[in-house]
Amino acid sequence: MDRQLFSSALREVRADLSKRNTVIALLGVGIVLGLSGPFETIALMKLVPRLLYWIVVASTTFALGSLISAVCARVFAGKPFWLRMICSALLIGTCVTVFLAALNVLVFNVGAADATDVMPQWGLIVLISAVVDIGVNLAAPNSPDPLPPILDRISLAKRGDLIALSAEDHYVKVTTVNGTDMILMRLSDAIKEVGSTAGLRIHRSHWVALNQIQNATRASDRGTVTLSNDETRPISRSYIAVAKTAGLFPKGRADG
Repeated sequence: MDRQLFSSALREVRADLSKRNTVIALLGVGIVLGLSGPFETIALMKLVPRLLYWIVVASTTFALGSLISAVCARVFAGKPFWLRMICSALLIGTCVTVFLAALNVLVFNVGAADATDVMPQWGLIVLISAVVDIGVNLAAPNSPDPLPPILDRISLAKRGDLIALSAEDHYVKVTTVNGTDMILMRLSDAIKEVGSTAGLRIHRSHWVALNQIQNATRASDRGTVTLSNDETRPISRSYIAVAKTAGLFPKGRADG
Protein backbone atom coordinates (compact mmCIF):
# COMPACT_ATOMS: atom_id res chain seq x y z
CA MET A 1 0.00 0.00 0.00
CA ASP A 2 1.19 3.48 -0.83
CA ARG A 3 2.61 5.14 2.30
CA GLN A 4 1.22 8.57 1.42
CA LEU A 5 -2.27 7.18 0.88
CA PHE A 6 -2.19 5.33 4.20
CA SER A 7 -0.86 8.40 6.01
CA SER A 8 -3.68 10.51 4.61
CA ALA A 9 -6.29 8.01 5.82
CA LEU A 10 -4.59 7.76 9.22
CA ARG A 11 -4.69 11.53 9.69
CA GLU A 12 -8.40 11.52 8.92
CA VAL A 13 -9.06 8.80 11.53
CA ARG A 14 -6.91 10.54 14.14
CA ALA A 15 -8.84 13.76 13.61
CA ASP A 16 -12.12 11.89 14.03
CA LEU A 17 -10.95 10.11 17.19
CA SER A 18 -9.83 13.41 18.71
CA LYS A 19 -13.34 14.84 18.51
CA ARG A 20 -15.09 15.15 21.85
CA ASN A 21 -18.35 13.69 20.56
CA THR A 22 -16.57 10.62 19.20
CA VAL A 23 -14.79 9.97 22.51
CA ILE A 24 -18.01 10.36 24.49
CA ALA A 25 -19.90 8.06 22.12
CA LEU A 26 -17.25 5.33 22.30
CA LEU A 27 -17.11 5.52 26.09
CA GLY A 28 -20.90 5.36 26.20
CA VAL A 29 -21.05 2.30 23.97
CA GLY A 30 -18.28 0.60 25.99
CA ILE A 31 -20.05 1.31 29.30
CA VAL A 32 -23.42 0.05 28.03
CA LEU A 33 -21.84 -3.15 26.74
CA GLY A 34 -19.82 -3.52 29.95
CA LEU A 35 -22.91 -3.22 32.12
CA SER A 36 -25.02 -5.57 30.00
CA GLY A 37 -22.20 -8.09 29.55
CA PRO A 38 -23.12 -9.68 26.19
CA PHE A 39 -21.53 -12.90 24.89
CA GLU A 40 -21.35 -14.35 28.43
CA THR A 41 -18.85 -11.72 29.58
CA ILE A 42 -21.18 -10.89 32.49
CA ALA A 43 -20.51 -14.37 33.88
CA LEU A 44 -16.84 -14.50 32.96
CA MET A 45 -15.67 -11.09 34.20
CA LYS A 46 -16.18 -8.78 37.15
CA LEU A 47 -17.66 -5.33 36.55
CA VAL A 48 -14.51 -3.18 36.28
CA PRO A 49 -12.53 -5.55 34.02
CA ARG A 50 -15.67 -6.05 31.95
CA LEU A 51 -16.12 -2.30 31.49
CA LEU A 52 -12.47 -1.92 30.45
CA TYR A 53 -12.76 -4.88 28.07
CA TRP A 54 -15.77 -3.48 26.24
CA ILE A 55 -14.37 0.05 26.11
CA VAL A 56 -11.21 -1.35 24.47
CA VAL A 57 -13.30 -3.45 22.07
CA ALA A 58 -15.56 -0.53 21.10
CA SER A 59 -12.68 1.93 20.63
CA THR A 60 -10.35 -0.40 18.76
CA THR A 61 -12.96 -1.85 16.41
CA PHE A 62 -14.22 1.65 15.63
CA ALA A 63 -10.68 2.85 14.87
CA LEU A 64 -9.95 -0.22 12.72
CA GLY A 65 -13.18 0.13 10.81
CA SER A 66 -12.72 3.86 10.28
CA LEU A 67 -9.15 3.42 9.04
CA ILE A 68 -10.05 0.63 6.60
CA SER A 69 -13.07 2.60 5.36
CA ALA A 70 -10.92 5.71 4.83
CA VAL A 71 -8.26 3.74 2.95
CA CYS A 72 -10.88 2.08 0.74
CA ALA A 73 -12.45 5.48 0.01
CA ARG A 74 -9.10 6.58 -1.42
CA VAL A 75 -8.11 3.35 -3.16
CA PHE A 76 -11.51 3.02 -4.84
CA ALA A 77 -12.05 6.72 -5.55
CA GLY A 78 -13.88 7.02 -8.85
CA LYS A 79 -14.85 3.32 -8.76
CA PRO A 80 -18.41 2.00 -8.28
CA PHE A 81 -19.86 2.63 -4.83
CA TRP A 82 -20.87 -1.03 -4.37
CA LEU A 83 -17.32 -2.24 -5.06
CA ARG A 84 -15.89 0.01 -2.34
CA MET A 85 -18.58 -1.08 0.13
CA ILE A 86 -17.98 -4.80 -0.49
CA CYS A 87 -14.19 -4.54 -0.18
CA SER A 88 -14.45 -2.31 2.90
CA ALA A 89 -16.90 -4.65 4.68
CA LEU A 90 -14.83 -7.75 3.92
CA LEU A 91 -11.59 -6.14 5.12
CA ILE A 92 -13.18 -4.70 8.25
CA GLY A 93 -14.83 -8.04 9.06
CA THR A 94 -11.56 -9.91 8.68
CA CYS A 95 -9.42 -7.47 10.67
CA VAL A 96 -11.93 -7.05 13.49
CA THR A 97 -12.45 -10.83 13.75
CA VAL A 98 -8.70 -11.41 14.00
CA PHE A 99 -8.39 -8.66 16.63
CA LEU A 100 -11.23 -10.05 18.75
CA ALA A 101 -9.87 -13.59 18.53
CA ALA A 102 -6.41 -12.42 19.66
CA LEU A 103 -7.87 -10.27 22.45
CA ASN A 104 -10.01 -13.12 23.75
CA VAL A 105 -7.03 -15.44 23.80
CA LEU A 106 -5.15 -12.91 25.96
CA VAL A 107 -8.05 -11.97 28.24
CA PHE A 108 -9.74 -15.32 28.75
CA ASN A 109 -6.68 -17.56 28.28
CA VAL A 110 -8.46 -19.81 25.80
CA GLY A 111 -7.18 -21.50 22.69
CA ALA A 112 -7.73 -20.00 19.28
CA ALA A 113 -11.25 -20.65 18.03
CA ASP A 114 -11.74 -23.12 15.19
CA ALA A 115 -13.34 -22.16 11.88
CA THR A 116 -16.85 -23.20 12.98
CA ASP A 117 -16.70 -20.61 15.77
CA VAL A 118 -14.98 -17.87 13.81
CA MET A 119 -16.98 -17.93 10.55
CA PRO A 120 -20.38 -16.96 12.05
CA GLN A 121 -18.69 -14.14 13.98
CA TRP A 122 -16.87 -13.00 10.84
CA GLY A 123 -20.10 -13.04 8.82
CA LEU A 124 -21.93 -11.00 11.46
CA ILE A 125 -19.15 -8.41 11.64
CA VAL A 126 -19.06 -8.12 7.83
CA LEU A 127 -22.82 -7.55 7.78
CA ILE A 128 -22.66 -4.93 10.55
CA SER A 129 -19.72 -3.20 8.83
CA ALA A 130 -21.59 -3.05 5.52
CA VAL A 131 -24.73 -1.62 7.14
CA VAL A 132 -22.78 1.01 9.11
CA ASP A 133 -20.57 2.01 6.14
CA ILE A 134 -23.51 2.31 3.74
CA GLY A 135 -25.55 4.16 6.37
CA VAL A 136 -22.79 6.69 7.01
CA ASN A 137 -22.36 7.37 3.29
CA LEU A 138 -26.09 7.68 2.62
CA ALA A 139 -26.61 9.89 5.67
CA ALA A 140 -24.11 12.44 4.33
CA PRO A 141 -24.66 12.52 0.55
CA ASN A 142 -23.42 16.10 0.28
CA SER A 143 -20.26 15.65 2.32
CA PRO A 144 -17.11 16.68 0.46
CA ASP A 145 -15.07 13.98 -1.22
CA PRO A 146 -11.74 13.09 0.36
CA LEU A 147 -8.87 15.18 -0.93
CA PRO A 148 -7.02 13.55 -3.82
CA PRO A 149 -4.15 11.44 -2.41
CA ILE A 150 -1.73 13.14 -4.80
CA LEU A 151 -2.05 16.34 -2.75
CA ASP A 152 -0.43 14.62 0.23
CA ARG A 153 2.75 14.42 -1.84
CA ILE A 154 3.15 18.17 -2.34
CA SER A 155 3.85 21.02 0.04
CA LEU A 156 0.97 22.28 2.15
CA ALA A 157 1.09 25.77 0.64
CA LYS A 158 0.61 24.37 -2.89
CA ARG A 159 -2.38 22.14 -2.11
CA GLY A 160 -5.67 23.04 -3.74
CA ASP A 161 -7.95 22.09 -6.61
CA LEU A 162 -6.01 20.16 -9.24
CA ILE A 163 -5.46 21.82 -12.60
CA ALA A 164 -2.98 19.56 -14.40
CA LEU A 165 -0.30 16.89 -14.12
CA SER A 166 2.69 16.92 -16.46
CA ALA A 167 5.56 14.47 -16.83
CA GLU A 168 9.04 15.99 -16.81
CA ASP A 169 11.82 13.39 -17.03
CA HIS A 170 11.29 11.11 -14.00
CA TYR A 171 9.15 13.68 -12.21
CA VAL A 172 5.54 14.84 -12.37
CA LYS A 173 4.73 18.53 -12.12
CA VAL A 174 1.54 18.93 -10.10
CA THR A 175 -0.29 22.15 -10.91
CA THR A 176 -3.04 23.36 -8.56
CA VAL A 177 -4.88 26.63 -8.09
CA ASN A 178 -2.19 27.48 -5.51
CA GLY A 179 0.91 26.81 -7.61
CA THR A 180 3.10 23.94 -8.77
CA ASP A 181 5.26 21.30 -7.15
CA MET A 182 7.41 18.43 -8.38
CA ILE A 183 7.14 14.82 -7.21
CA LEU A 184 9.20 11.77 -8.14
CA MET A 185 6.81 9.27 -9.74
CA ARG A 186 5.37 8.16 -13.05
CA LEU A 187 2.53 10.12 -14.63
CA SER A 188 0.39 6.98 -14.90
CA ASP A 189 0.73 6.42 -11.14
CA ALA A 190 0.03 10.08 -10.39
CA ILE A 191 -3.20 9.94 -12.40
CA LYS A 192 -4.38 7.07 -10.20
CA GLU A 193 -4.19 9.44 -7.22
CA VAL A 194 -6.41 12.26 -8.48
CA GLY A 195 -9.32 10.80 -6.51
CA SER A 196 -12.76 11.99 -7.60
CA THR A 197 -11.34 14.86 -9.69
CA ALA A 198 -12.75 14.42 -13.18
CA GLY A 199 -9.96 14.70 -15.69
CA LEU A 200 -8.60 13.63 -19.02
CA ARG A 201 -5.26 12.49 -20.33
CA ILE A 202 -4.66 14.53 -23.48
CA HIS A 203 -1.03 13.67 -24.18
CA ARG A 204 1.55 11.10 -23.22
CA SER A 205 2.94 13.72 -20.84
CA HIS A 206 -0.18 15.61 -19.75
CA TRP A 207 -3.38 15.13 -17.75
CA VAL A 208 -5.84 17.99 -17.13
CA ALA A 209 -8.82 18.49 -14.83
CA LEU A 210 -11.96 18.98 -16.90
CA ASN A 211 -13.37 21.76 -14.73
CA GLN A 212 -10.14 23.74 -15.17
CA ILE A 213 -10.29 23.87 -18.98
CA GLN A 214 -11.22 27.36 -20.21
CA ASN A 215 -10.90 26.71 -23.90
CA ALA A 216 -9.92 24.03 -26.39
CA THR A 217 -8.86 24.49 -29.99
CA ARG A 218 -8.18 21.96 -32.68
CA ALA A 219 -5.87 22.12 -35.67
CA SER A 220 -6.17 19.07 -37.88
CA ASP A 221 -5.14 16.02 -35.84
CA ARG A 222 -3.83 17.95 -32.84
CA GLY A 223 -5.16 20.48 -30.37
CA THR A 224 -4.51 22.74 -27.40
CA VAL A 225 -6.31 23.40 -24.15
CA THR A 226 -6.13 26.64 -22.17
CA LEU A 227 -6.38 26.13 -18.44
CA SER A 228 -7.80 28.30 -15.66
CA ASN A 229 -4.30 29.61 -14.80
CA ASP A 230 -3.88 30.69 -18.47
CA GLU A 231 -1.33 27.96 -19.15
CA THR A 232 -1.77 25.74 -22.19
CA ARG A 233 -1.29 22.02 -22.74
CA PRO A 234 -1.08 20.21 -26.09
CA ILE A 235 -3.52 17.54 -27.20
CA SER A 236 -1.55 14.93 -29.12
CA ARG A 237 -2.75 13.03 -32.17
CA SER A 238 -3.19 9.86 -30.12
CA TYR A 239 -5.62 11.55 -27.73
CA ILE A 240 -7.56 13.81 -30.11
CA ALA A 241 -10.41 11.29 -30.37
CA VAL A 242 -10.61 11.05 -26.58
CA ALA A 243 -10.78 14.83 -26.30
CA LYS A 244 -13.50 14.95 -28.95
CA THR A 245 -15.54 12.29 -27.14
CA ALA A 246 -15.18 14.27 -23.90
CA GLY A 247 -16.82 17.24 -25.63
CA LEU A 248 -13.85 19.59 -25.69
CA PHE A 249 -14.61 20.69 -29.25
CA PRO A 250 -17.88 22.18 -30.54
CA LYS A 251 -20.01 19.70 -32.45
CA GLY A 252 -20.47 20.24 -36.13
CA ARG A 253 -17.48 22.57 -36.48
CA ALA A 254 -15.02 21.65 -39.19
CA ASP A 255 -11.44 20.90 -38.25
CA GLY A 256 -9.03 23.67 -38.89
